[in-house]
Amino acid sequence: MVRLSDVLGPDGNPKAPPPKEEQATPEIAPPFSLPPSPAISQKILPSPMQTGEVALYQEALNWIRKKFEEAEKGPIPDLAGGQEVIDRIISVLKMGGESLLTLTFSWSEEDYLYPHSVNVSIFSIKVGMGLRLNDGELRQLGLAALVHDLGMAKVPKALTEKAASLSDEEMEIVKKHPIYTVQVLENMKDLDRVILDAISHQHERLDGTSYPRGLREDQVTEFGGIIAIADVYEALTHSPPYRKRHAPDEAMKLIAYSMGSQFKASLIQILKALVRELSIYPIGSYVQLNTKEIGRVVKVNKNFPLLPVLDIYLDGSGNRLSEIKRIDLAQEPLVHIKRPVDVSEITQE
Repeated sequence: MVRLSDVLGPDGNPKAPPPKEEQATPEIAPPFSLPPSPAISQKILPSPMQTGEVALYQEALNWIRKKFEEAEKGPIPDLAGGQEVIDRIISVLKMGGESLLTLTFSWSEEDYLYPHSVNVSIFSIKVGMGLRLNDGELRQLGLAALVHDLGMAKVPKALTEKAASLSDEEMEIVKKHPIYTVQVLENMKDLDRVILDAISHQHERLDGTSYPRGLREDQVTEFGGIIAIADVYEALTHSPPYRKRHAPDEAMKLIAYSMGSQFKASLIQILKALVRELSIYPIGSYVQLNTKEIGRVVKVNKNFPLLPVLDIYLDGSGNRLSEIKRIDLAQEPLVHIKRPVDVSEITQE
């Protein structure tokens, strides 16, 4: 399993790739090659969005905020309304969910944990779809991912809101949050054990050197693996103030390299599903073309992950277009993406 601490060092910077003699064999090497890229800014250029999807994202935020407040006080009485929110997210994602996916990269929220929980749920469901999970499995996976961090409500706010790297002692306290999450949920009537197992396995590693229970490969559930990778991907692309925010393609590289000898077949499939469903250039991210035009990804071509559909905002001279131009790179053989773009480069205060 992959964890954020496998990807980043104590200073919050990416760990170096392993020496060549320690790298995985060609059969288990990262399944893609990506160029380096800058971070993606939280700022976005205005564009039309489906109001229903914006309202759904806000509803999910409100729901998880309420559950964090309940968890802070004691065991949560129920998850009423949560499954309905997940069912609607699944329905929207099955129809494309472009606005919902854009919101995962653009929503601004004072408390990082709320959008993080919603985003991990959305990413996990997308990965589950790529793995061809059935509707019942997607519902369980989505709900488990949505509530996976509720135990953070039991961690002192001085740590969760700290604008600097945590000490070893502080990190040991934070590492207990999966246990706290299970504790606030486990006495709930009719809660499926699959959900509790997925939550408790989110930070386990395949070699057993992990927390909270040191499980090994055959003990870690598929749902736990999906949530773990979605959790790290979300954390890398939406970092807190003390850590660099990474572009999606760079985050995927870091996850792949961090797996090393743990890069087993089951995780290869999860990582490939992440790349295929969210794309190296995910919906909501910005890119610059070889024509120097800049646009935002609005649709992913699953058969051509490097050739998404874009809405172009700036022309080759950096001037704002009077009318947004949409292009499908799969239909433009002479046009290609040059690099991801930090939106702060093109957004004026």
